[in-house]
Amino acid sequence: MREGNPDDAEHWEWDEANERELAGHGVTPTEVEEVWEDGSPIMKNKKSRSAAWKMVGRTQGGRTLSIYFNYDPTRLSIRTVTGWDSPAGDRSRYLGEK
Repeated sequence: MREGNPDDAEHWEWDEANERELAGHGVTPTEVEEVWEDGSPIMKNKKSRSAAWKMVGRTQGGRTLSIYFNYDPTRLSIRTVTGWDSPAGDRSRYLGEK
């Protein structure tokens, strides 16, 4: 699969499996999409385990989340792998919080 750029995505892929994974961390699909719409920083996932990309940002409710996802350039879609409340290191590194 080509790598592509997630900024070109046109839609999200949601199903029971990735929604359940997020719910296990207290995160909803709506919150993931809010982080995306907030213009959050997107970067390659350095650990590159099951997700090629990572974004860190805030929901409309003020939560700061770290979201891991894959982008399919042939379908112009994003599929979230997992996400959780951002640890202090992510908040500092990507959002400048102290």
